[in-house]
Formats: sequence, structure tokens, C-alpha cells
Amino acid sequence: MFFRERGQLTLQEKGGIVALHSHGVSRSAIANTFNCHRNTVNRWIQRYEETLDVHRRIGSGRPKLTTPEEDSMFLDAVRAKPITTAQEILGSRLIKEILNRLLTSFVYFRYYWNQCEQIHS
Repeated sequence: MFFRERGQLTLQEKGGIVALHSHGVSRSAIANTFNCHRNTVNRWIQRYEETLDVHRRIGSGRPKLTTPEEDSMFLDAVRAKPITTAQEILGSRLIKEILNRLLTSFVYFRYYWNQCEQIHS
């Protein structure tokens, strides 16, 4: 079976899954209709039956790397001087801390990715 290349289903597609299921269409047929895996169909049907909603859960997705205070400081700095250079931005202590966190996360990600590749090769 050929599955979709993009990630998330749209809200309309999730609603369509629930609607087709409520009309007695099989889960396999629904998966074929929306070009997704049957487990995805099962997940959205189960989510709807539990919550009567097909929106994403709050907090799902990648967590933020910056705090609200850092976001506010960054926005204030940009508002104070809207036209700035990359050199000036990179010179900022806040930006250096954020970049350091991003780099650390990336290093860990690459390490674990390489470990998985070695295991599966």
C-alpha cells in the first residue's frame, strides 16, 4: 500500500474518518480513502469516541526551546531595533544561549540517529 508523504491529517480529513466510520464504512476502506495507515484511522476514531473531538491535543508536537521570558526579551530587542544585522543578533547573550541549546539538542539527536543506523544496518 502507498501511504501519504506529508505528516498530519487535516481537520477535515479527521472529520471525514469519523463520519465514514459512523456510516459503517470499514476502517481499512477509510484508510485507503485517505491514503493513510489503518492505525491512524483507529487512533482518530478512538480519540473521537473518548473526547468527541478531532483536534490535536494541547501540548502535542515538539516542545519549545525558549522560555516565554526569552521570547519576550527577543521580541523587545527586535522591536527596539527592527533593522539589525545577523552579526548583532549573534552577538546577543540570549541568542548565544538559544543557539547553544539548539546545538546541544542536535548533537544528541545525531548521536542517537547514528546508533540506530548502526543497529539496523
